[in-house]
Amino acid sequence: MPTITFAGLTFRGDMTVGGYAVARLMGWYDGAPARADLRDRPTADGSFGVNRYYRDARVISVEGDWVGSTMTEAYTARETLASVQATGIPSPFIVEDELGIRSATVLLHKSPVVDDVLTTPFFNWSFDVVAPDPRKYGLEVAPFTGLPTAGTGYVWPAVWPADWGSGGDPGRVTLTNAGTAETSPVLEVIGGLGGGAELVEITTGSYLRLERDIPATSTAYFNVRTGRAYLDAPANDISSFLTRRDWAGFRIPAGGSRVIQFNGLGAVTGTPRLTARFQPAY
Repeated sequence: MPTITFAGLTFRGDMTVGGYAVARLMGWYDGAPARADLRDRPTADGSFGVNRYYRDARVISVEGDWVGSTMTEAYTARETLASVQATGIPSPFIVEDELGIRSATVLLHKSPVVDDVLTTPFFNWSFDVVAPDPRKYGLEVAPFTGLPTAGTGYVWPAVWPADWGSGGDPGRVTLTNAGTAETSPVLEVIGGLGGGAELVEITTGSYLRLERDIPATSTAYFNVRTGRAYLDAPANDISSFLTRRDWAGFRIPAGGSRVIQFNGLGAVTGTPRLTARFQPAY
């Protein structure tokens, strides 16, 4: 069985004294449920078709047991498990198995159920969580680049041996999604760029153009999933300064890649940099 980390607790795939052991993990390895709003044909068999259907939220069920050395440990472990995600705030559900690490952000769907009566330092437990986003994500990848720079070119007057100079930097990053589902990056542009920044996706020709100052001490974020841009913090929305916003072309298809060109606008100060953060999706 895999090892699960959730709400600050570790649920191991093997029996460990003083630990939570996983016996069953259901809904994690299954395909996400399909959701299609079909309408019945009123005077004919079947339903009207749809152009496409969508995936529903993923429900994950976990069952296992706990074994320890003393009754005090057992009571404490039972009480700790019963209080998971007590704040009501979603948290990561991380599974590590032979394929590596995959994670989802989940809400508690069915609170932990534990044995009512303990006669030995052992009890069974179970709980359900739901992932609103049914995709599972691998470890974060974060390629980066600076602004384009020119090479030095051929040295003249000619000398021997010939000096062809050094090459420049195109100012591009390649984002490769090794997963089986589409994923969306968050693009971070560190200033200073007096007139803003332009991000061009080479494969699709899509681009984002932000026309406003990005101070050298600030970072502009472009969230491809939400289609919003903000400066330093999500509350400081700067989407209204986007004069081009072709978001769709920046989504990375399953098993595919995207190449992003980073261009600065206006006066350049400091060391501007583009970082593209994303997680392969499954």
